[in-house]
Amino acid sequence: MERMNTVTEHETDAARQQNPDATRQQIQENRPLALPVVLVGLAGAALLISAGGQTFGLTRWWAFAFLDYTPLGLRWAAGAAIVLAATPPVYDWWLRYAAAIEQGLRRLALPMWLALLLALVGFWLLRENTWHGDALYKVALLESTPLRDNPYIWKEPLDSLLEYGMTAAVRPFGLGPDRAIAFMSVLAGGVFVAATWAAARWLTTHLLRRVVIAVALLASGASLLWFGHVENYSWATALAFATVVLAVGALQNRAPLWIVGVTGGAAVSFHPQAAFVLPALLVLLRRDRWPRQVTALTLSGLVAPVATVLMLRSLGAPLPTMNGGFAGDPQLFWTPLQALAPAQLADGLQNLWLIAPLWPFWIAGGAVGMVRLWGAGRGARGEDGRTFLLLSVAAAGMLCYFFAFQNDLPRPRDWDL
Repeated sequence: MERMNTVTEHETDAARQQNPDATRQQIQENRPLALPVVLVGLAGAALLISAGGQTFGLTRWWAFAFLDYTPLGLRWAAGAAIVLAATPPVYDWWLRYAAAIEQGLRRLALPMWLALLLALVGFWLLRENTWHGDALYKVALLESTPLRDNPYIWKEPLDSLLEYGMTAAVRPFGLGPDRAIAFMSVLAGGVFVAATWAAARWLTTHLLRRVVIAVALLASGASLLWFGHVENYSWATALAFATVVLAVGALQNRAPLWIVGVTGGAAVSFHPQAAFVLPALLVLLRRDRWPRQVTALTLSGLVAPVATVLMLRSLGAPLPTMNGGFAGDPQLFWTPLQALAPAQLADGLQNLWLIAPLWPFWIAGGAVGMVRLWGAGRGARGEDGRTFLLLSVAAAGMLCYFFAFQNDLPRPRDWDL
């Protein structure tokens, strides 16, 4: 089946190269309505130019406060560019030259291994020099506290285990824990880039759409996690994303089910927050094969967690206690009333904006797509429908975590969550 999919994909790409009009026709058929696009462009320009209302004294929306440091003339120029890009004439120009753009992209394409190597080097050379979040405390713990006495190891078990191991590995070279964690962050970035490449390749055979998917994923605020981020979310985030991508591959018979389970279990071992994407794996189950699939996912998913617990216990780490809450935290999650309180909700939405600015459009598009999906007959949904459902459930799980997890918002200077 995988070979068949690959052959079909190559045939589709070859057909597009031989018939450039096919690219223009496909884009023309999916042309968006002009008015909504222009309105979105105007709204984006207004937010940019006014720094989210900061210019008019609306200081409550702290997510845009950083734009105050950008010269007003530059903001006006960027706002004008946004509006111009949203106008129909620009879209028509792009449509006219779409085939030429696609052919140019094909000539510029790099081998995957070279692109990945360049990404890793770039992440390291451009790594962060300002620590965020709990970085100072984390580095202090790694410098002065043995693993068995670290009160936070069960919040990020595998992450803690590897941080201590990496710190010991770089110490002979005169490097501290901050460099060890930064190196781990960069490696996690490599996993994310590889998963992004696979996602773009598996979700569409259209080259321009592959580029759009890859750019959108790499351009989000969460990409700061790959630039030597001294914290504990890089590997959990990268592997949670890789789990979803591999699940898409499993739907298309491109990836075995057991590797989905191993990756998901490893993500949860790095940080339990990754468990919120796991309900999406239920979409993989088929009525005639679900007992075997559940067994495969369960057994493979337990490999990393069980190995992590055994390793930590062998190093003398005590089992977690609930005295004063989990790992000393009396409340991990908000109650529904607390999460939906207007002030908390406003802070959460702004924090989400900084991480994923396009989330309002994703949610709106997802809602429309879900209505269409369930409006179609079961036979009409096919693998594309199941893929869309899987991605929607994964996104819903992460949004649930985002708004339910008890954190210290607002964080104008610290939004690594």
